[in-house]
Amino acid sequence: MKPVDLYARVRHAVLIEGISERAAADRFGINARTVAKMLKFSVPPGYVRTKPIVRPKLDAFIGIIDTILTDDKTRLKKQRHTAKRIFERLRDEHGFSGKITIVKDYVASWHQRGQEMFVPLVHPPGHAQADFGEAMVADQLKTGANTPCWLVFDATFRKNYTAGGFMPTLIMPDLVIPPDWWDHYIFRAPTIEGLAAKIHVPVDALRRTIGNMNVYAQTGVDPQFGRGGNDYDRMFGDPAVSPNPCLGAIDTPPYYAVPINLGDLGTKGGLKADARARVIDSSGQPIPKLYVAGNNSGSPFGNRYPGAGGTIGPAMTFAFVAINDIAERSRARAASA
Repeated sequence: MKPVDLYARVRHAVLIEGISERAAADRFGINARTVAKMLKFSVPPGYVRTKPIVRPKLDAFIGIIDTILTDDKTRLKKQRHTAKRIFERLRDEHGFSGKITIVKDYVASWHQRGQEMFVPLVHPPGHAQADFGEAMVADQLKTGANTPCWLVFDATFRKNYTAGGFMPTLIMPDLVIPPDWWDHYIFRAPTIEGLAAKIHVPVDALRRTIGNMNVYAQTGVDPQFGRGGNDYDRMFGDPAVSPNPCLGAIDTPPYYAVPINLGDLGTKGGLKADARARVIDSSGQPIPKLYVAGNNSGSPFGNRYPGAGGTIGPAMTFAFVAINDIAERSRARAASA
């Protein structure tokens, strides 16, 4: 397998410098067909299995193992089967003649599949952001691997867009970022392997995730999360990027990462108000001369967050409504005096 840095140098030579594929093959001492593959994949795609795994001695027992592991989910942790105990049951109760190693491997892969967390692709209005936070917490409690999440991007993204509080390089080049921020808040490396080491994530998982993202950017379809799958998403994308303005490749070194942690934005609970921003008592009646707006009030969106401005927007609106209601009452009182 060719190293990632060679991929980057070959792609830069052809796509940026503009040399031919044949010239790139001569420069780097590789086959022209290898150059063509490197232009197709931004990182080494690795081995891709085309046929299902065949386990002659285990396949007949997989259904039994799956049933045991599924039933274990309803048991206390200490009562669940270990891979060794499953092997012993297969051997003693079902005549299994294979080695314990293949049982251990299958059980490990079964548990790994169960650890994957995905947020639904389709959400009622305002649900996605709240659900993402909930899924992040759930996965952290289950795997311990999701706080922080990581925003990973390449030199092209760094040049053109804001990320993690950093302006594009034209306005905020790397040289002006305080030295003590590097490898503490923002991380940079010339290779994907180097970046994975700095942020302490499995390199294979990072390469696979980036490879998937690059395929999505090429096809314009994100089968995992549906990014750019609706007009609202696309409104926030870059119209200069195609076929999907929300999906860009991560293929130009250096590579960057910024941690994403959960934080508080506003509150959802608070005083209940009517359409005139008047506080409502327990019987549903407005309390005279008492108004509420902002984080002191219950959110008009309930337990959801529709997007940017979902906190300050209602605060400004209901403050405006309250002031106008107060002014109207004052004019009415003056007119009756």
